[in-house]
Amino acid sequence: MSNRYQFNSQIRVIADFYLGATLTSPTIITLDMSPPQGQWYRISSSDVDNYATGRYRYTFTPSISGTWKYAWAGTGAVIAHDDKSFVIEISS
Repeated sequence: MSNRYQFNSQIRVIADFYLGATLTSPTIITLDMSPPQGQWYRISSSDVDNYATGRYRYTFTPSISGTWKYAWAGTGAVIAHDDKSFVIEISS
């Protein structure tokens, strides 16, 4: 998946959680996001889609151009953490 998108594009961030080689759902998952030059904030768990065992996604349309950061975390049955980023570009 590319990490560069055009302004006003719908973005989907995903996470897969494994226990060994098996997809496994953590007891608790969190998704934190940081817009460019902004404060970190937590996405409500009701907005995160657990579309299969151990697989999660969140879809939204960023309102600011620049580099966005996000971090998935799982606790309980699976303990994991993953930080990533993507860039929103304005078309010329």
